[in-house]
Amino acid sequence: MQGNLKKAVITGGSIIFASIVVFFVAFAWLSGDMEVQADGIQSARKSSAQDTYSLESFAALKRDATLAGQYAVRLDALVPSRDGLLSFPRWIETTSRTYKVNAQASFKSSPAAGKQGTIGSVDFALDAIGPYDGLKEFLGVVEGKAPRFLIVFDSISVSKEADAYHAAVKGRVFFRQ
Repeated sequence: MQGNLKKAVITGGSIIFASIVVFFVAFAWLSGDMEVQADGIQSARKSSAQDTYSLESFAALKRDATLAGQYAVRLDALVPSRDGLLSFPRWIETTSRTYKVNAQASFKSSPAAGKQGTIGSVDFALDAIGPYDGLKEFLGVVEGKAPRFLIVFDSISVSKEADAYHAAVKGRVFFRQ
């Protein structure tokens, strides 16, 4: 009986020991497999995030391209071609009459050409004589509300002469290349 008991204890202990060894081997194997799977999931998430970012960037570029096209049309309407500047002095004279002002404009330099696709400019001088309110409104329209020209005043000199005011303006008018 004692022999059977010893055998049973050794057999039971061996089975328990073997079970523990099998458990640790299986745990180590599954743990390594889980790390590989976790790395794969993390890599897939990063790839998905990059794809989402790329799609969002592409959508923003498409939206901006449409918006840029609209701005280009508006800019073309606002800024004349270089040849379109020929009508600038005539526009000044015509507009001045609306405000009971006598005005003449002349170009004072050669056009400062920009690169292709950019905006160039040419210096001009403007002399205007008329009533104060008319002169004020006329100059406001010329610099801020010109329908076909982009105009910047660099200097304005106003003086009173008899019963009218005289404005001497130096500025730039822009054109597209």
